[in-house]
Amino acid sequence: GDKGDQLFDILAGADRPVVLLLDEVALMVNNILKDEDHNITAEGKARTNEFMSWMRKNSIKHQGNIRIVISGSIGLEPILHQAGLSATVNNFVPFELDPWDEETASNCIKALGNEYGIEFKEGTPEEMVKMLGCCIPHHVQMFFTNIYDRCVKRGNMQCSMQ
Repeated sequence: GDKGDQLFDILAGADRPVVLLLDEVALMVNNILKDEDHNITAEGKARTNEFMSWMRKNSIKHQGNIRIVISGSIGLEPILHQAGLSATVNNFVPFELDPWDEETASNCIKALGNEYGIEFKEGTPEEMVKMLGCCIPHHVQMFFTNIYDRCVKRGNMQCSMQ
């Protein structure tokens, strides 16, 4: 409450708008809401309602000065809906990030390779994308990170599918 409100007030006082990115809020809310048997508890529902109402209040109060982006691997609204708390997020606009097409994912791997000094053999990024199948942006980035780490570990920044 109070310390969080103070933080929002400080951020809102910045000389330009602030983007506050909160990752995996849905997982946190799910953990607060449910017990170890995955059942919603009255205490969990009350604490979740308090937290989400506080977030809603601050997003409305500081609209224009602070943009709150809630991201995560699972959706927040379905979890809140289970507890009848959907209204606590009705001022947030959902945005679903769909998987990339193969060309976009391949271009991302190439761009990351250029940035981090990896020399890909012709056709290698495209083969990697085919291996990934569904090119969720975060998964493409994690895949590239593994490739980069392997190149660094072996001391060779040339990469092929052999």
